[in-house]
Order: sequence, then structure tokens, then C-alpha cells
Amino acid sequence: MSMTPPSIPFVVFDSLLAETYGVLFAGVFVSCVLFGVVALQVFLYYTKKGTDPIVMRTLPGFLITMEFIHQFLLCVAVYKVVINNFGSEGVATLIVPELFIASFFQGFCATSAHLFYTYRIWKFNKGNWFVPCITIPLTLTQLGFTCANNALTLIHRDIAYLHTITWTVYATHGVNVFLDIFFVTAMVLLLSKEKDVFAAQTQSMIRRLNMMIINTGLITTISTILTIIFVGVQPATFTYAFFNILVSPLYGNSVMANLNSREYVRAAGSDYNVTSSIELRNVRFTLSYSKPILITPSLGLMSDLWDRAL
Repeated sequence: MSMTPPSIPFVVFDSLLAETYGVLFAGVFVSCVLFGVVALQVFLYYTKKGTDPIVMRTLPGFLITMEFIHQFLLCVAVYKVVINNFGSEGVATLIVPELFIASFFQGFCATSAHLFYTYRIWKFNKGNWFVPCITIPLTLTQLGFTCANNALTLIHRDIAYLHTITWTVYATHGVNVFLDIFFVTAMVLLLSKEKDVFAAQTQSMIRRLNMMIINTGLITTISTILTIIFVGVQPATFTYAFFNILVSPLYGNSVMANLNSREYVRAAGSDYNVTSSIELRNVRFTLSYSKPILITPSLGLMSDLWDRAL
């Protein structure tokens, strides 16, 4: 049974596909792995008996829903190109609607993450609105650029037109980078203010908080910066898309890592082991013990810090 030859020489087609949707396929594969990590973290969050407010309890569910739709649309887009249009002459310049519709949901995930960090800083800063007045308008601006960029692309369906609105990509990701760095810097500075007031155990908790904040914010920042770089250096390829589609699940993982790591951070300020307490509960033991507590004027302040930071 003979196969129909492709519309263009295979060597040329292979090179075009490798530099465009081949790179995108690799990005979708990695993104699906990260989506699995987000799903696991959401499952772990809902299996805990938390005391978070209802809005915070619904955030993981919203994130996993947006991320599921995002991943589904990416997989559909890659399937349409790599399978349905295999060998087509215009495959390298094909505008796949699902790919740009998926970007809307990526924008929703990024916006949710930025609003989460805004709320966290607002709470830690005792209701001071200085930071939210900066971050909320920028977050909504970033979402507006994302929606406008993808809406215009879907309307025109022209790869040449896409290159004329590249500035919106720079603006969107530039705002993302600024916000990520701003959130990390603001939280570290706020924590450093509290550090000298408390005992060594609480300082250990603050160090853990700082490391967690820097690590979770650093990954999304690097991915976004690489997206900006490759849009400028290799605009004719989809290398930038490899990093761009990772941003959404990375934001989801960042938020969930912050929510799920609170026991680990609190353990730095206490003498008991969190894992051991879970094991004891599993075998239905009720253990009650007290340890000597040094009554100091800062004890109430320490409790207040925990409530605000975690």
C-alpha cells in the first residue's frame, strides 16, 4: 500500500516542523507533566482539614479547572497540526484557533496567581493598600493585553499580522516579570522587618518563608524572561512557545506550593515533627503533651506573624 507523498519535500517539511510545531509539541509534553503535579497538589490540599476562607478554598479548584482546559486545548492544537495536517505546505504558518484560545486560560491562571500574592502581601502588611494599588492595575493590564493579543489573532488568522502585534507579547510578559520580581522583593522585605524582633525559632521560620517565596517566584520569572528573549531572537520559530506554555502550570504549582507548604514552615517554629503527628493520627492515638513555653512579650507577636504570613 503506497503512501501519498507530502506536498513539499520531506527534508524541508521536517526542518519546518521541527522548528515550529515540533518545539511546541515538546513544550506541551512538559506542560502536561507539570499539570499532573498541579493536580496532585490540589488533591493534597483538599484532603487536609484547612481553615482557609471560602474564597481561598475555591482557588485551587479554579486553577485546576483553568489548567485542565488549557492543557486540553494545547493537545488538540498539536494533534491538528502534527497529525491532521502532516505534510501540508502551509503547516509552518498555520494558525490553529485552539492554540490561541488556550492562551486566554493561561492569562486567567497568571492573573489568579498574581491576585493571590497580592492578597497575601496585603494580609501580611496588616491591610495596607500601597502594594495592591500597584499590583492590581498591573495584573488587570496584563490580562487585558493577553486577551487583546489573542482576540486580534483569532480575528485576522494571519501569521504575518501576528508579527505586527509582537509588542503586545513584550508588554504582557514584561508586566509578568515585573510583578513576579515585585512580589518576591516586597515579601522578603516585609519579612526582614520582622526578623530582628523574634526568637531564633521564629527566625528559622522566616528563613524558610524567604526560601519558599524566592524559589516559587524564580521559576516563573525565568520562564517568562526566556519567552521574551526567544520572541526577539527567533521570531520565525516556536522556541518561545516552549517556554510560554510552561508559564501557566508553573503559576499553578507556585500557588499550590505556597498553600501546601505551610505545615513545613510552621514546623520551623516548633519542636515537634509534622510527619510523626500524622502517623499518630493514622493509628488513632490521641497524644497530648505540653512543653515548657518561655513567656515573653513577643509570644503574641509571633502568633500574629504566623497568622499573617501563612
